[in-house]
Formats: sequence, structure tokens, C-alpha cells
Amino acid sequence: MKSVKLLIAVCMLAIIASCNKYEGKVPSGGSNDETSIKDNAVSHQNPPKDNSKGNTTNADTLGRKIIKEGTITFETRNIKKTRQQIREDVKKLNAYISKESENVYDDRIENGMIIRVPAGNFDKLVQMIASDVTAFKSKNIEVLDVTEEYVDVSTRLNTKKEVEKTYIELLKQAKKMDDVLAIQSQIGAIREEIEATEGKFRVMNDRIAYSTLSLTYFQESEHTPLFSGKFAGAFKSGWQNLVWFFVGLTYIWPFILILAGFMIFIIFITRRSRKKKD
Repeated sequence: MKSVKLLIAVCMLAIIASCNKYEGKVPSGGSNDETSIKDNAVSHQNPPKDNSKGNTTNADTLGRKIIKEGTITFETRNIKKTRQQIREDVKKLNAYISKESENVYDDRIENGMIIRVPAGNFDKLVQMIASDVTAFKSKNIEVLDVTEEYVDVSTRLNTKKEVEKTYIELLKQAKKMDDVLAIQSQIGAIREEIEATEGKFRVMNDRIAYSTLSLTYFQESEHTPLFSGKFAGAFKSGWQNLVWFFVGLTYIWPFILILAGFMIFIIFITRRSRKKKD
């Protein structure tokens, strides 16, 4: 057992020293493990394949890891036509709609979309949508440089995998059951850390490969609410105000009681003084 512990300590020191070797490097595209991670990052939600050429961003060329996100809100005169046009634009750019909603209010109809688009086509999608918009209610585009975080996660992942390999080699050399159990426990713990880091790595790659655009567009209703609807709304609002009035009175009932007692006392004194005069 002592020999195994000594060997583990020596291996851990060697691995810690090797961390400097990984620091500051972006993961190589030739690694089988990292290649599979990158492939899964793009395909885990089964988005359409981007077969077009020339979609590589400047960030990829420079080795930077960029995440693009945007939110746009605008008004349209024909919500059905706008929805159809956006769907066509999404299809042309090999993007996909991950979420869609529609809400109907008294004064307008509102649609919402969350679009995932290949990073190289993000700006083009925004331009295509903007070409049919006369005025934006709000528009916010955010570009995040996550290169440093990406390299950090990649380095930690590689280091954890090296630690796991070391423990597996130690497990092969272990003779005693206590040593086997102790090493298996360490392998289980490091495996959980590796899976958690791989999950974070996949999410980062997915956000880098596919940008996210959140759209909200609405059409004002042409008709006004009927008189009966307005009357019902006014009646409901008046009833709620009456209820809140009585609720408010319950908060100040001690003061009301004191005021009532004071008024009764004043009336009593006034009547008594009048009787004396008579």
C-alpha cells in the first residue's frame, strides 16, 4: 500500500509539472478525443448541415473563439408574411428555429423565435431580416471573445485525462484489494470531472459554431375591443379596487377605533354642556 501511495504521489507531481506544457495552447485539430467533442458540439441538436463554402469567420482564421448573440424586436404590417419570409431566410442560410411562440393580445399579435444559425451566416441573417423592417423597437448584438476560457477548459480537460490514464496504469500494477479499491475510487472521481468538463466543452463549441438570434415581431390589431368587453373590464377593475379598499381598512382598524371613540367623547361632552346651559 505504501509503495502504491508513493507511486501515486510521484505521478501526481509529474502531471502537475506537465500542466505548463498545455497552458496557452488551443487544442489541436488532430486529437481524436477533441475532434469527436467538436463534432458532437455541432450535431447534438441535429441542426441542418452547412454545405456552403466560404462560411469560415475571421475569428476562426485567426484562431479566436467568438460567440455571437442577438435580440431584435420590431413591428410588422403583415405578421404571416413576415413569418414566412423569416422561415425562407433561415432555410437559405442552413439555420434552424429552435423555439417558436405566438401570443394574441387585445391590441396586437406577437410572435417569437429563437434561431440558431452558423456563425459565418449570422450577420447575413440579421441583414436579411433588417431589409424588410422599417423601424426596430430594439436591437442588440453582442460578440463575446471566449478564447481564453476555451483554452483553459481544453487544458484542464487534457490534464484530467492524463491523470485518469495514470490511475489506470496504477490499477494494472496493484496487487492488494485495498489498493485496487482506493485507485478505483480515484478513477471514478476523475471520470466524473472529465465528463463535466467535456459537457462544458461541448456547450462552448456549440455556441461558437452556431450563433443565436432571438426575434420578437408583432402586428397591431386593426379592431378595437367591443363595448361589452370594455364594460366587463371596467367592472372587474372597479370590484378589485373595492376589495383593496376594504383590505386597506383592515390595516388601520386600530386608528379607526380610536377616532370613533374620540368622536363619541366629543359628542358626549357637547350634549352635556348644552344640558347644563338649559
